[in-house]
Amino acid sequence: MDATAASRREERAGATTQLWKTNDALANKDGPRSTVFWVNKNTYTGEWRGNQKEGRGEYTYTDKGLKYEGDFLRGKRHGHGVLWQKEKGGRMRRVYEGEWCQGKRQGSGTLYSSNGDVFTGSWNANKRHGKGKLAYEGGDYYDGDFVGGLREGYGVLTKSNGDRFEGNWALDKKEGPGVYYYMAKMQMYEGEWRDDVAKCGKIVDIGPDEYDSRIPEVELEEPNMVVSSRINTLRIERAASGVSSSPPEFGKEQLSSLARGFEMVDVEGLGHIPAFRLADVFAKFGAELGADECRALLGAIGCVDETASLRFEDFVNCMAVLVRA
Repeated sequence: MDATAASRREERAGATTQLWKTNDALANKDGPRSTVFWVNKNTYTGEWRGNQKEGRGEYTYTDKGLKYEGDFLRGKRHGHGVLWQKEKGGRMRRVYEGEWCQGKRQGSGTLYSSNGDVFTGSWNANKRHGKGKLAYEGGDYYDGDFVGGLREGYGVLTKSNGDRFEGNWALDKKEGPGVYYYMAKMQMYEGEWRDDVAKCGKIVDIGPDEYDSRIPEVELEEPNMVVSSRINTLRIERAASGVSSSPPEFGKEQLSSLARGFEMVDVEGLGHIPAFRLADVFAKFGAELGADECRALLGAIGCVDETASLRFEDFVNCMAVLVRA
């Protein structure tokens, strides 16, 4: 008795739920159609296939103040199309024009942000990804690489005051080697950047005029070697922090070669050497590392005591950090 009653209730619920679907199916929308209205006052005018929006059409999202004009595939924006946003006063502002895939910005397209910024370039899953050009409302202009919506890779940023940066980016900030041109001072800085801040490099004049603000040269013995060592140290620190890509894996022949170099320093065959002799091992491979660079490498593998024992595995990890840097 209970089972029969439950069955009847399911039949009644099914009939009620499926009523709109049945009517929609009977409409059998296929090909061009006049405007179709929804309960939420959204409208669609365009082509259909198999009762789904497919082909060219115009969909108005009355509840969101949006309008899309373009291609559809199985009910979603797919192909080329333009998305509009209704502003105060009823004016329609163009938001995006370009390629779509399964309802998301994908491929080439231009985004017109409400703050005045304009981006033209490649998209992936609704995010700027690949080559692109971003014109900021304030007059700055970026031309370069993007990853996941952020500036990452190589790019050139031209400031509204004429200054220009050419170099590497990571997580939307200047990171790694780069050149910055100070046009008002007619000077150029070339060096390493970390977290959007210039860390180590040199400044030279790029014009005939002299300026009181000119930065004096640092009087050091072998200044080029000092700067080079500091740059290497910064790169090692950046590699250890995970900003760069994953560390490399060495093959059997490479590991065998590294082992021979390590054994040449570990002459007593103890299987380990004092950490302060790390530079001696690298010297066997033609790499001359300074004290700061060695300390950075040791710190990258968690060794803060230069008198501690350094095993072959530790040396390999140091080499991986250096290669990655």
